[in-house]
Amino acid sequence: MDDPFQLAEALQWQSQHYNTPDLVVAIEQLKYALRGEARIPHLYYEGKAMKGREVCSSV
Repeated sequence: MDDPFQLAEALQWQSQHYNTPDLVVAIEQLKYALRGEARIPHLYYEGKAMKGREVCSSV
C-alpha cells in the first residue's frame, strides 16, 4: 500500500483545471451572440471557438 500524500507534496501538484475565468467569458460572449437577433459573421463564432481552445490548451 502506498503512503498517504503529505500536504506539502499536494501543494506542488500541477493544476488540471482550465483557466475558468477566461473560458467562462468566451463562452458567455458566444452564448450572448447566439441568442441575439444580430447577424454576426461566421468568423466571430470561429474566433470564439479558437479562444476556447487556446484557453484549454494553455494548461
